[in-house]
Amino acid sequence: KTLFVFEDPETGSKGTGLIRTQDKVDRFEKALDSQDWKTVEQMADLNSFATWLVVNEIAYNTGAFLSDTYVHVDGNGKIAMLPVWELKKAFACETDDYEGFVANATPWVAQLLKNDSFVSLVKAQYAKVKSMDAELKAYIAEQAKELKDAAIGNNAVWKCLGGDWSGSAVIYDAETERLKNWLERRLKWLDAQW
Repeated sequence: KTLFVFEDPETGSKGTGLIRTQDKVDRFEKALDSQDWKTVEQMADLNSFATWLVVNEIAYNTGAFLSDTYVHVDGNGKIAMLPVWELKKAFACETDDYEGFVANATPWVAQLLKNDSFVSLVKAQYAKVKSMDAELKAYIAEQAKELKDAAIGNNAVWKCLGGDWSGSAVIYDAETERLKNWLERRLKWLDAQW
């Protein structure tokens, strides 16, 4: 009962490409439901599914598969889950929760997680991200520094950050630290799971 919006890159929202895509999605879901793993592997780029899952779980994206998801049929005719899209309900922007899975229970992922090979892919993708822990922290610090003036200026015009920022760099710095601390707790929780 998930709503998909189909768009054919050549014809827009019309054309036989949409019918073929809907048929492909229907066949894929039937294979998932019946746990026909051979067909699932033939129809889907499972590496992209594993990457999508890991990114959405690290980000605690409560919009995963509900609104913040871009699915496409790749050049090999396989269903793929990349690129990861928007993440507007992620990284503690709606909640400070850091425990629990948010994408694991989505319809396709719940079925895929019944397959040991897929679980191994997920764990391998997560290990790859964890191995870049220092780079991630450095990236956050670099981006926070680069975006600070723009964020304060943007808020001066649009009042979009909530609270009384009044151009205050102190609050921006505190929010940056909150994000880093939240991410640290999230990764520790995921370590225990994966």
